[in-house]
Amino acid sequence: MKFTTTTACLVWVAALSAVCATPFSAPDADALTLLAARDVWSPKVTTPHHGTVWRAGGTYAVEWSTANPPDHVSNRASIALRKGDRTMEGKRVHAGSLAEGFDLHTGHQDITLPEDLVAGDDYRIVLFGDSGNWSPPFTIAADHKA
Repeated sequence: MKFTTTTACLVWVAALSAVCATPFSAPDADALTLLAARDVWSPKVTTPHHGTVWRAGGTYAVEWSTANPPDHVSNRASIALRKGDRTMEGKRVHAGSLAEGFDLHTGHQDITLPEDLVAGDDYRIVLFGDSGNWSPPFTIAADHKA
């Protein structure tokens, strides 16, 4: 028997039909309650802001609004640094972050910038929790030791 393109297409359509025919079950009430508990909070980053100048190697407080927090923050908080359109790689504590595991309800977290950052006015802080919030662009000047 010769295996043809037509036979292969028929086998593929039959397999796809079997997958599509699998019954769908709606989530139960417990699953919906769990999903409802995952409120999304998008706190605005207030520091740094446009006009802020930080120095490479310095320690600074990142600050954000704590207005209208949800009852439950579902993710661990972390802070990352962006330059231009990219999150900084290799400038991190873990997985791209300058800080992680802190409580978003405090409204602030100290970070220490890497000493080898290139000076620029296109840096942003990204605050992760339930969502990622970016600060306005700000400036990082070269390390004062350079």
